[in-house]
Amino acid sequence: MLPEILKDYSARDVFNADETGLYWRATPDGTLSFKSVEAPGSKVAKDRMTLLLTGNMDGSEKMDPLVIGKSKNPRCFKNVKTLPVQYNANKNAWMIGDIWKDWLKHLDNKMRVKK
Repeated sequence: MLPEILKDYSARDVFNADETGLYWRATPDGTLSFKSVEAPGSKVAKDRMTLLLTGNMDGSEKMDPLVIGKSKNPRCFKNVKTLPVQYNANKNAWMIGDIWKDWLKHLDNKMRVKK
């Protein structure tokens, strides 16, 4: 059924969005030399953020990533005027319905401007 739907659209008009968790402080849980050997002396860091990455089918357009963190106003953003990403926050750094709806509205407005 999908090929039937896609035949009316060009590859530049078909977009895919996918989210992934980024544990930005985590150390490797093993080494390259031996797959089963754990890295000694390290605890698993659970500092995470969620990334939503979006691009079109032919790769000609990649949207700014949506980053979801835990802090609404992180100290590291104190003197930052602009970011190359969209930033949102909630207590677990997870994608939730409200963030998804806001992102879809932003995407819809962007597509509407481009016609």
